Amino acid sequence: MDNTSFFKEIWSRFKTPWSVSSFRLYFLFVIVVFGGTGIWISIFQGGSINLIADNMMTYAIALAVPASISILLWYFPKANHQVSLIVCLISSLILEVVLIGLFLFAQGYDVWRFIIATTVIVLSWFFWIIANSDNKYLDDNSYSQTIQNELKKHGANWD
Repeated sequence: MDNTSFFKEIWSRFKTPWSVSSFRLYFLFVIVVFGGTGIWISIFQGGSINLIADNMMTYAIALAVPASISILLWYFPKANHQVSLIVCLISSLILEVVLIGLFLFAQGYDVWRFIIATTVIVLSWFFWIIANSDNKYLDDNSYSQTIQNELKKHGANWD
């Protein structure tokens, strides 16, 4: 068992991938720009703050759910602090559900809906980064080697 604290482990998973340019580019362009297209379209079309907040919330939920499942399936089995990870993940998901509930009941309070949606997006980005911090397909250095290794394994089964 590693003696590093849970928060140091999470912080390490959060900050480590930023040294890889392919990870940064993927996050910026694929996750933020292309993934957030619905938000950008509503902004450029002059949509109301309420419409923009609705699109932000949809984007955040669509990002958070698969990231959370990825954390459970791929990061959790190798995490040093599994109980702490589960407690924090469940607590964060409950917080997101509460924020979504507040968002839904805040009709008429457009600025608050925008603030809540922004908060949920930031949490969703955090989940996504933690879930993908060691994704070998987002690392230029390991991508080619990973593909070659998988081709060799796949080709070895052709008898």
